[in-house]
Amino acid sequence: TLFMRYVMSIFEHGDITLFVEQAKRHLSKEAGDAAMTIAQQLRNEGRQEGRQEGRQEGREEGRREEKRFFASRLVKLGQSLESVAELVDLSVEELSLLLKEQPLH
Repeated sequence: TLFMRYVMSIFEHGDITLFVEQAKRHLSKEAGDAAMTIAQQLRNEGRQEGRQEGRQEGREEGRREEKRFFASRLVKLGQSLESVAELVDLSVEELSLLLKEQPLH
């Protein structure tokens, strides 16, 4: 996997198909097939990383929406912005911005 990490670092922002084309052009059939296997592994790793990032973003968005919901309820119940900000661990400015956001549903 050290080789794969090296290849990934080279093609981090580029197109992996370029690597595959070069491998096919300059390597034997067996080596070209190995390059195809490596390319598939790289694609799979990229997909896995994308899914992980998506889940993380979803969790963060959910936490933010939960804070917005509870903060909004507390303010409607008469709590001061300062006390609500302290409860949800935000500054008063951040809380004010959060409360201006539209709910996701």
